Amino acid sequence: MTAATSARRRVLDGYVGDRGRKLRLAEYMLNDTEKYVYDVVTVGR
Repeated sequence: MTAATSARRRVLDGYVGDRGRKLRLAEYMLNDTEKYVYDVVTVGR
């Protein structure tokens, strides 16, 4: 069980390492856009 868990974690780490950067960048851009929209809405009032 421990070996399977570590192997699965290693696969997940590889998956995250491969695609995590793009996902994190997309998430950062989404958060940045939300902050920008929030600022525009609050300041525009």
